[in-house]
Amino acid sequence: DKYAWYYLINNKFSYSNVKVEAVVTNQGNNANGVSLICRYSDIGWYEFVVSNSGVYSILAVDNQGIVNQGYNEIASGGSSKIKAGRQTNVYTAICNGNELSLIINQSEVWTLTDDKFQFAEGKIGIAVSSPEKLPVKVEFESMTVGQP
Repeated sequence: DKYAWYYLINNKFSYSNVKVEAVVTNQGNNANGVSLICRYSDIGWYEFVVSNSGVYSILAVDNQGIVNQGYNEIASGGSSKIKAGRQTNVYTAICNGNELSLIINQSEVWTLTDDKFQFAEGKIGIAVSSPEKLPVKVEFESMTVGQP
C-alpha cells in the first residue's frame, strides 16, 4: 500500500515565480515517475508528476489542511509528447502567479489557474517515484531553474 517516493529539495533559495526544467532519462520500467516541485514549504507545494507510461498529474500538496490536507490532484491526463521506454525527456514546470504550466519536450501540455491553494513562495525540488515496481532507475542529466 506504500509507494516508493524520494524527494530532493534545494533549501538554499526560495522563489515565488519560477521555471524548473529537468532533462531526464528513464533507465527502468515505465511506471517510474519524475516530479518537479515549486513553492515547497511547510504549508505545502505544487508537484508536477510525469510518468514514462505517458501520463501526468499536477498536485497541490496541502500539509496544513488549508483547503484539503494531503495530496490533491488538480489536473491529470495523458500525453503523446512523453517518450516511453528508455528514452530522454525534457520536463518543465512553471509556477507564475496563480498560473501553473506543464511543458513536456517543448510542448505545453497543461496550464491552469489555481484559485484554491495559492501557495505563494517556497523552494524548488525534484522527486522520483514508482507506484508499481522497484527499482526506480532514472537519470537526471541536468536541472535548470530560472524566471518563467
